[in-house]
Amino acid sequence: MSKHVATSAEFRVNSKTNGLFLGILFVIFGAVTAVCGQGMLDIVVIITGALFVLFGLLTFFETKSLESSLFTLVIGIVFLVLGLLGLASSIIRIVFGLMIVLSGVFTILGNSPNFVGAVSIDTSVRALNIAVGAVLIVLGIIAMINYGGSFDILIRIIGVIILVMGALKIAKAMNMM
Repeated sequence: MSKHVATSAEFRVNSKTNGLFLGILFVIFGAVTAVCGQGMLDIVVIITGALFVLFGLLTFFETKSLESSLFTLVIGIVFLVLGLLGLASSIIRIVFGLMIVLSGVFTILGNSPNFVGAVSIDTSVRALNIAVGAVLIVLGIIAMINYGGSFDILIRIIGVIILVMGALKIAKAMNMM
């Protein structure tokens, strides 16, 4: 059995297609999230899941290889199930809150994490580490329990950021074509 090895031209086409696909996905997710906040996360996750399944099927039919499309198909099915069961927003809120809490713990310990290009703090100032870490832990807990609708506001801000990232990804993919 011989495996097909993608040529550089095929790789560039797939990279363009992947970039365009991801850009569109980011724009859809970002726009709906920015407008509707936390209430639309389940719907956005369902749409995302459907797009992942579609992309997985397209990849399968192009490559005739289950290996190349299996991960995308599985992610799509998981997203669809979470969205249809109404669990997506709760899971996302808890995971996001835990990330913030862990960031606070690491900051207190002197290992300031740098999630998604965030600005890292000067780890040589111990009092600053403790103060920033404590604030992050409190914010993470607030996000997890959604005190006063705080998570909804945070989700809207993140939606705008994702929308901009998607637009930039589409522009980059269009330049590659």
